[in-house]
Amino acid sequence: MRQIIIGVVCVLAGGYSQAEDAVKRMLRAMDDISAALESVKDPATAKAAAPKIESAVAQMQQAKNQGDLVQGTTADKEKLERAYMPKVKEAANRLLKASLSAGSPPAATLRS
Repeated sequence: MRQIIIGVVCVLAGGYSQAEDAVKRMLRAMDDISAALESVKDPATAKAAAPKIESAVAQMQQAKNQGDLVQGTTADKEKLERAYMPKVKEAANRLLKASLSAGSPPAATLRS
């Protein structure tokens, strides 16, 4: 997870605000992917979620490309890590949980 922020921040040179924008865009894309995965209950909802996931992946790539354009200072990297690492961890955990449970029947259904 730390690599997500470092990957975005490592090469940022346009200042803290550009780096912060890239991290925020990455977080929004992760949340969009999680929401799409959480909506998957059957083949029909999986099909409906696919374009949403593809769009969010494209947004993540755009955020990475934005980050690749510039160089950041060590102070900027540390400030972003302090500010956004908890949010990145939360988004990554949600994404992992959503990806593992996508299409799985609810636990109550399994007990029946």
